[in-house]
Amino acid sequence: MTDASKQPRARPAQGRSPGYPYIPLEKALVRAQELKDAEGFYAVPISSAYKAWGISEKSSTSPLVIAALKHFGLLEYEGSGGARQCKLTDRAKRILLDVRPDSKERAQLIRDAALTPAAHQDVLKKYPSGLPSDATLQTYLVLERGFNETGAKSLISELRDTLGFAKVDLSGNIPMPTASVDGEEDPPHKIDVGDLVQVEIGGVYQLKEPRRVRAVKEHEGADWVFIEGSEVGFPMDQIVPHQGTDAASTAKKPPVLPLDGEGDASNASGWQQERLIDDGGEEILIRYKGEASINRYEFIRDYLDFKIKRLKAQ
Repeated sequence: MTDASKQPRARPAQGRSPGYPYIPLEKALVRAQELKDAEGFYAVPISSAYKAWGISEKSSTSPLVIAALKHFGLLEYEGSGGARQCKLTDRAKRILLDVRPDSKERAQLIRDAALTPAAHQDVLKKYPSGLPSDATLQTYLVLERGFNETGAKSLISELRDTLGFAKVDLSGNIPMPTASVDGEEDPPHKIDVGDLVQVEIGGVYQLKEPRRVRAVKEHEGADWVFIEGSEVGFPMDQIVPHQGTDAASTAKKPPVLPLDGEGDASNASGWQQERLIDDGGEEILIRYKGEASINRYEFIRDYLDFKIKRLKAQ
């Protein structure tokens, strides 16, 4: 039995960048206002926040908006797992309810929010007297702080917008907030079989919709996650738990594993698998049951020749 298949393959990336706000502070405050208008300052399901913003839970950007507000100290979580909720912080409340046109207190709170993200503090401690060129910043972020190029460029653009909006004085030493409420990273998530997850590479989600985890396996000292619909494992640090809180998203269901070892990259039950990379960087999987032989490879060759002729005739 012979099966030649071609599957999409995530292209190599430089790795996942450290956390930073997906949107600048001005836009984050607009989102905070929208949530306040819809839900007040109460703790609500995360799905309610998405509804207030008019974005889908399945959108690849929805969890990034949540994270951005957390970076600026405008949003916080309550509870965990399927019961986790979010609410605006006291900082957000004081900014949004202070409508005085020349309020020094509000202006200071906005500056504090701009300086709260750890990524911002890191850059400003490195360059306290003013930001250098984009090229210099990008080189610093990539070579010294572990960002990939896409993440570095995104952070630079967001940082410049945020500092300009908050009117942060870069002429000398910058006083950082005394107590950081940076929501940059939640405690590490434990990924279990049945969890609904996304794959993030270079700050970009790779899946159109979240998928269930069907297996977690250790390989060469690292954990790899296998998701439904893919035989290829993903490094654990590229896996992001889906943050939807509706019942359909959070209820775990038994994942499906192919019988007889058919979904395993090993040769369980006599299956063999070979992997090729084409000129476009896509992965081609060739799988067959039984031992490798000249006759088997000649059969595969004849089949591919037949397919090529059919395509040329079209």
